[in-house]
Amino acid sequence: SIGNLRGIVQRGAAAYLDYLEENADPLHPIRLLNDIDYVMSRESAADTLEIILRSVVEKFDRFLEYNSTTTHSDYGEQLHCLLDFERLEADYDRQDWNLAPIQIAHDVLARTGRASLAAEWQKYLGRKTGPMARSFLTKLKRLEKVHGMRLPSVTDRLNEKFIKPLVLDSILALVRPAMVEIRSGAKPESFTRLEVLAEEYLSTSSGSPTDIQPWMQELGEEVQIVEGDLHAPVPYESNPRALAEIAIPYATIREQIDLWEQA
Repeated sequence: SIGNLRGIVQRGAAAYLDYLEENADPLHPIRLLNDIDYVMSRESAADTLEIILRSVVEKFDRFLEYNSTTTHSDYGEQLHCLLDFERLEADYDRQDWNLAPIQIAHDVLARTGRASLAAEWQKYLGRKTGPMARSFLTKLKRLEKVHGMRLPSVTDRLNEKFIKPLVLDSILALVRPAMVEIRSGAKPESFTRLEVLAEEYLSTSSGSPTDIQPWMQELGEEVQIVEGDLHAPVPYESNPRALAEIAIPYATIREQIDLWEQA
């Protein structure tokens, strides 16, 4: 279970190996223990085991998907197949993190009503990342062929091609104007556009069968936020009871930090 895995990670893989040795069953020998000091050193075995366990714990949703959608999970020695998919996804995530400033800029443009400029920004990112995105998909197809398995959530992630989150930004940005239109009885232009984008987004997402798709969770959260704002009797900015901003001098902050360090 995830609780047991987290416990092993917290105590350390070396302590877990000690536990296995102390509670060894002669009738059911553990190959890992037998190989220690013959195939690899104990330190190397502990380090490798800890990396594997941390990979499973930090991406436990991927492990659940692997466990429920593939036959590979019936054989413990096939776990490396899951780790290969996770390694590729982690590489994609690192590249995606480097693009965060561009994605943030697009979100700002979309939420401030600059839809045409946001669309041009999205096209720019698509041109910039196109070759890299295709390279990741090629590597994914190679992995699927070599291991004879698929992980839909990893496929969805790489099929984003670094630009799909920008489409989600545009969808979320349309929630507020769409809800305002419906409440006011105005022509539902934003709502119609929201429906079209959501259908397109859904058509290119297969998702994991074990979880609600993250983008649908984000959409639901955005609806709740907007509903709260629309039901608020008095906007925060115009509320006379709202506390005024208080500026704290640097000297005061420094004094508090010094006191904290002495405590």
